[in-house]
Amino acid sequence: MKILSPEFLTKPDSTELKYWYVLREIHYNNKSGNKKFTNEEVANKVLNEQIDEKWLLDNYYYRLHGGFAKFLMTAI
Repeated sequence: MKILSPEFLTKPDSTELKYWYVLREIHYNNKSGNKKFTNEEVANKVLNEQIDEKWLLDNYYYRLHGGFAKFLMTAI
């Protein structure tokens, strides 16, 4: 199970954490019934914000958890 390898479980650098947060924000922007911003606008906004690294890290492991849960559900 590659998702449990050190490659994924080791804390990524701050740039990668920020990119994962960008993906999160784009997802939520697209999910809303009335998409207010383009994906590029969302990405630029997030990349220029100062976001506490604890939030970025929490988001990364939350996404990893979601991927792991989906993996287990398809294995059943």
